[in-house]
Amino acid sequence: RQPRYPAPSSALEPDHAAELLPRLLRAEPGALTLITLGPLTNVALAAINDPDGLACARRIVCMAGAFAAPGNVTPVAEYNAWADPDALHELLQWRADRLAARGPDGAPDLLFVGLDVTHQVILRREDLDDPPGEPLHDPARRFRRFLRDLTDSTMAFHRDQRGLDGLTLHDPLAVLLAARPDLCRTRRWPVAVERSGALTRGMTVADRRGWKDAVGTPVDVCVEVDAEAARAAFLHGLFGKPSAP
Repeated sequence: RQPRYPAPSSALEPDHAAELLPRLLRAEPGALTLITLGPLTNVALAAINDPDGLACARRIVCMAGAFAAPGNVTPVAEYNAWADPDALHELLQWRADRLAARGPDGAPDLLFVGLDVTHQVILRREDLDDPPGEPLHDPARRFRRFLRDLTDSTMAFHRDQRGLDGLTLHDPLAVLLAARPDLCRTRRWPVAVERSGALTRGMTVADRRGWKDAVGTPVDVCVEVDAEAARAAFLHGLFGKPSAP
């Protein structure tokens, strides 16, 4: 009846994220990629309070949105966009304002890794099984047990709701594609977010009409991913060896 894992030893960062992010980016202008894996509240505050500091990012990659795919918190909205659509709107407006004032080099590229691609990359339950013949003292066994504990409730949810014996790699895929853009195909579309609709709050809308007066801010959207290659790369990052087909 003891905790299986020790309490964390690292302390929380004392500064507010909205202040820390621009400061870190200013320290290495053009060198750091900012990856967001939750609602965009702190990034929006940074855009408001220090727009030039946020612009020091080399690139901003957001796990957010559902552009041609169903949502996961409502029929049309992905959770991170739904949780704070005003923040997503603020980030898009920040980029639009800088592009209008300073041209194509006025803001870092903004990439959305949404449900269109994250739902395609699956971590299967058997991916975390101990392989036959592995020594009991192998440190990898303990690591896989940690991963099974970490993902058990999410896998149970997917099994109950979707009949999927695994889970979708939403946040890990955003991190992976930031490092391996060759694994996906993107389109640059004007994007806006619905902020107040009773049924459409958090819906990310890409204007794909190709009109001159398009609605939204031009950003890059992941539209295709090499799902098996991405899964293999993820497992290789975890375990240091190729995954089974």
